[in-house]
Amino acid sequence: MNKERGVNAQYQIVDVVEMVVIGLLAGTISMVQIVKVWADEVLKKMTDWEEVPVDTTIGHIVKLLTQGGISWN
Repeated sequence: MNKERGVNAQYQIVDVVEMVVIGLLAGTISMVQIVKVWADEVLKKMTDWEEVPVDTTIGHIVKLLTQGGISWN
């Protein structure tokens, strides 16, 4: 199953997974907190992101993921 987002999508699934993982490592427990972690200028500079998505966008993209759609290749 292909879960690629369109070429005009500002954030790809891999971007959001990275945001969530870094957020979890920072101790977050909600999408709002993940956005607050990523508001850090150092993280944004490390990833070359000028802005981060709002919490609802992160949640929407995370909902696209299913266990069956994850490939371990």
